[in-house]
Amino acid sequence: MIVALAAFGIAMLTRGGLTGADDHAEGPQAWHSMETVELRITPPDAPTQRLQVRVADDRAERAQGMQHLPAQVIRDQPIWFVFAEPRQVGWHMRNVRLALDIAYVDAEGQVIGVERMAPNGGGYGHEQPIAAALEVAAGQAKRLGIREGTQLAID
Repeated sequence: MIVALAAFGIAMLTRGGLTGADDHAEGPQAWHSMETVELRITPPDAPTQRLQVRVADDRAERAQGMQHLPAQVIRDQPIWFVFAEPRQVGWHMRNVRLALDIAYVDAEGQVIGVERMAPNGGGYGHEQPIAAALEVAAGQAKRLGIREGTQLAID
């Protein structure tokens, strides 16, 4: 009986994507419902770059975010959070495996702040209302030139 339960537990961990063996087949439904688009990144003093992102534009997708995803998926698939109207938003990192950089974006598409978020942390957010936010693995914002004043937009 104990051996059977242990085997079942190992099978569930592997099937659930926790090992990272099959990052794209498993995962929360809200993650799979996110559309993939190209984000244009235009830093103030650098060439424009493009980045493939998933779009979280409804309540379930925004609530899902990067929770319960394997580390490699988090590194490879940034999320662009979109709000119908600018608002103040709080962020947490429960159930997220890696540190993230988050760029807060105003209604004109300009980055108004960038913050590093740590796994299991909370209380993140910007004092100004935002129209969008971009979550990337920690360190990617700097590599992409994302800082205050950078323009971010979906083409």
